[in-house]
Amino acid sequence: MGIITLTTDLGSKDHYVASVKGRIYSLESDVKIVDITNEIPPFDINQACFTLENAFPHFPEGSVHIIGVHPSAYDNVRHLACLYKGHYFIGADNGIFSLLFRDKPDKIHQIESNTDSGEPNFEIRDIFSVAAVHLASAGNIEDLGERGLILTERARLNPIVNSDVIKGHVIYIDSYENAITNITREMFEATVGQRDFEIFANPTCSFRTVQRQYNEVPVGEKVALFGTNGKLEIGINQFNHEHHGGASSLLGIKIKDVVRIEIT
Repeated sequence: MGIITLTTDLGSKDHYVASVKGRIYSLESDVKIVDITNEIPPFDINQACFTLENAFPHFPEGSVHIIGVHPSAYDNVRHLACLYKGHYFIGADNGIFSLLFRDKPDKIHQIESNTDSGEPNFEIRDIFSVAAVHLASAGNIEDLGERGLILTERARLNPIVNSDVIKGHVIYIDSYENAITNITREMFEATVGQRDFEIFANPTCSFRTVQRQYNEVPVGEKVALFGTNGKLEIGINQFNHEHHGGASSLLGIKIKDVVRIEIT
């Protein structure tokens, strides 16, 4: 039996996640359910994309990933199942797929629902879960509905690069309050080379060195480094959230803030 993952904005306080899992187990008790996260900020498909794109490659091929963020099918938003790099993805065609997939998916199928009773739907439980169990049980994606060809496009925030400046943005703040940018190691090395540089996170926070690990600076000091996902991040070594705070709060860095690298 296969693996079904959950990436949702349902939170952990209410009954919503439990009802989704209960529905899945009622359909197939042997399936394995993994919570990637249920703490995506409400309706934030950019944060859902970042989290899922950094998690799904570590799962075995054939895994089924439910994306339960802004899933409503009202306003003609389709529900889709996609096959991409050997993984299945189920969610609303609200732009999340165009952000998540760097290439065209191998297959796209619209999920035909049998829940048109006139009652409000809990799409993640009533539609996505049923489709996910079908796929996790080795069912064919073609059985879910007619083939689709085009995904709803959502613009990705990409860095701007020229010979002496890289301009990126903070795209994620993690649980340690590290500010993760969309500037990649490959981009940095190809542009900077052996030249000197200075990284500006804001007018009062800059770096002239990129470290390899957090512990290369003293405890409590700010640091810039490339994280395990290959993206430039700004943090504080062994931050103390209760008493002092991390990079986001102490340095005043927020999602969508500009991070600029000047090269000399």
